[in-house]
Amino acid sequence: MCGIPGVVPEGIKLLRAGGVYVLAGMVHPESKLNMTGEQIIRKCITIKGVHNYGPKHLDGAVAFLARTCNKYPYEELFSEPFKLTDFETALELSKQQRFYRVCVEP
Repeated sequence: MCGIPGVVPEGIKLLRAGGVYVLAGMVHPESKLNMTGEQIIRKCITIKGVHNYGPKHLDGAVAFLARTCNKYPYEELFSEPFKLTDFETALELSKQQRFYRVCVEP
């Protein structure tokens, strides 16, 4: 759910045979995917796009994070939070692409 099309081929490669690959977060014109039909057919995978989600999905996602917070290094994905008054610094850090998300708090 990072919105970066370049990670899709790796995700497809790691998906088990018969698995489901869900695309979310790529609702923009630069979301062209680089994959072949063979990658889908040989592994008998299903690709599903999700545009919107409901409260139960957010609850499920938060529960997943709570269960796996000690298993995966989520903290490496996000910057330390910046104050809104330091927005320009946060924006410059975002341009460096060191983190998947740069955090700004009110």
